[in-house]
Amino acid sequence: MRNHPDVDNEGLPAAGSIEEEFARRVTRINGYLIERGIPLTAPELPRQHSDDPWGAPYGSLDRSTLAWCTAVLLLALHHDTPIEMQIPAADAVLRESGVAGLRQLHRDLHGGAPVDYEYIRCPYCSGTMFDPAPVSCQETGCLHYLHGIEHDHYCPVCWGVDYQPEILLPERREYVAKLFAEALLIAGARRRRRWPRSPARTGKTSRRARHRTRPPGDEHAPSTSDTAT
Repeated sequence: MRNHPDVDNEGLPAAGSIEEEFARRVTRINGYLIERGIPLTAPELPRQHSDDPWGAPYGSLDRSTLAWCTAVLLLALHHDTPIEMQIPAADAVLRESGVAGLRQLHRDLHGGAPVDYEYIRCPYCSGTMFDPAPVSCQETGCLHYLHGIEHDHYCPVCWGVDYQPEILLPERREYVAKLFAEALLIAGARRRRRWPRSPARTGKTSRRARHRTRPPGDEHAPSTSDTAT
């Protein structure tokens, strides 16, 4: 993911692995918030309607997580605004839908169209397919026999899609070219059925045209078919 111009990268080690890149992202955003006196924990929000028995209040929100830092960075880069202007929006995304809300956010920022993570790098896991945050099997809903067995969990944003555009792009281009060639053949066949070749091109004269022919220079002469009868 690109760096925001408001985030200071000086004094941070160069990112050698994907884990170090995640740590740099969190460190940059947290340092930005601390410098401006913005708390790293969003306060609890009361219930919107006090008479609504189903309206549970929103609890506090940790702004030091990778998911929150990714959300606020996506919003700030897309709208080209300072990071502090997108803090309420990032809070709302994480409070409403959790980490999975990054998928809908990424889709909305792309004009509402579905995002193909085989060709576009996931903004949360950066194309690694797995959840970069330590989550338990109870949180992800793993099968019971997997509990207690060390294993990775798929990314909740891209759902574990393998990001390999350099391998998949030539195959997709070949497939699209094949579809285009087939569409041209079908369109040509339909055009020939709908508009057959004219008699002038084929060199033949239709029966109606032969019936209406007149001898040259005599417009009132009977047709050739009438004289034949």
